[in-house]
Amino acid sequence: MRKIRWSTRFVLLVIGAVLLAGLVSGGLALHNISTLFENYLANTWQYQAAQAAEVVSYYYQETGSLDGIGNIMDFSRGGGIGRGQGSLFMRGMGQVNSVIADPQGRIIWSRTTEDIGGLLEIAGDTLKYPVVNNGQVIAYIIPYNNMYQSSKTLEGQYLSSVLVSLVWGTAISVLIALLLGLLFSKALLKPLRKLVQAAREFSGGKLDYRLEDKASADINEVYSAFNDMAEKLARQEKLRRDLVADVAHELRTPLTILSGHLESMQEGIEEANPAAITSLQDEVLRLRGLVDDLQQLTLAEARQLPLNRTNTNIAIFLSDTLALFEAEVKEKGVALNLETKGELPLLNIDRARMRQIFINLLSNALRYTPAGGKAGIIIESTEKAVNISVYDNGPGISTQDLPYVFERFYRGDKARTRQSGGTGLGLAIVKSFIEAHGGSISVESSKGEGTKFKIILPTD
Repeated sequence: MRKIRWSTRFVLLVIGAVLLAGLVSGGLALHNISTLFENYLANTWQYQAAQAAEVVSYYYQETGSLDGIGNIMDFSRGGGIGRGQGSLFMRGMGQVNSVIADPQGRIIWSRTTEDIGGLLEIAGDTLKYPVVNNGQVIAYIIPYNNMYQSSKTLEGQYLSSVLVSLVWGTAISVLIALLLGLLFSKALLKPLRKLVQAAREFSGGKLDYRLEDKASADINEVYSAFNDMAEKLARQEKLRRDLVADVAHELRTPLTILSGHLESMQEGIEEANPAAITSLQDEVLRLRGLVDDLQQLTLAEARQLPLNRTNTNIAIFLSDTLALFEAEVKEKGVALNLETKGELPLLNIDRARMRQIFINLLSNALRYTPAGGKAGIIIESTEKAVNISVYDNGPGISTQDLPYVFERFYRGDKARTRQSGGTGLGLAIVKSFIEAHGGSISVESSKGEGTKFKIILPTD
């Protein structure tokens, strides 16, 4: 089944809204008009019936009966009946739209002569006006059926005309809505089409394709979100390609060395002495380290990294960690300090994972700290966390590289990995391990002013 296009949906939505508004407003209008018109007819008849009752009552008082009432009622159609010089006039009454019946229901006067003498069901007729004389009902004024039906027909004609007007108004509104929908749908859906085109371009391999923010504020927000997504995807794609290249390089070097030495030993060119075997073992360890790093990072990012937590005095733990770098510190001639502020609570941590975190951070700090410089750790406690800063006064990290330092295989200094043997996974592993402990890490740095990594570990 073919899906409906958004432009068609938009036009149908506008038409549906207009039809719904027309039906609701038309229904309410017809109901209100019908109610008001019925009330108007009822009030008009009540007014005429009251006048007719006055005439009938006065006639009964004058004659003592209702015999001959037809004479006075027929005369009333000529202008009106009132009192004066022995005659009866009914001013302003107009045409009488009723019949007169005695208390038993026998018609004693009607506009139609053949109706006189007929019987009506007085008890069941709720629309009747009693004529009272001295507290006794002497007659009833009842709406003339034919005339009443004519009144209903008049009402029907009026309501029909209103309904026709509403139908025509709704039809014209729908036509206008259709034209406006067709006119504006292209303009309104143009940003969506641009977004679709951008998605196709991006999926087709144009990773540098971006949308220009030249529309309304809400559309610009969508464009900006797309551009941010495209930027991140493009960066991830670049990192993926770099990852493949870096892993291939890191694997190729030890494998080449291993292959070369083994072939030499097989051909008798090189002797399988302890020194050669140690060299081969170093390359195997290098391969294993790379594979282990990748495995741990994958587990951490999938939130499946096992943690063996124990309550730990973080100050003593970090002091022991700094002792591991004593020889390197003396060799480079730098200062490596530990500073604590306030009383520190015990932290429930995986000591092995945490040791790997700070060895990695301190190794980086000492690698870039110049001779005579300083590096170290500052620990301070807050209400619900322990803040740990690892700092150095080295050359710092450039502003353009700072947002990416925790991404796997990202290196601002392309030569660093080749010289030191690193894989570019260290800081990515650090971030993942800290997040596995429920903490967070951030970095502050600028060129020539050193670097500071800030770690926040929760106490509960």
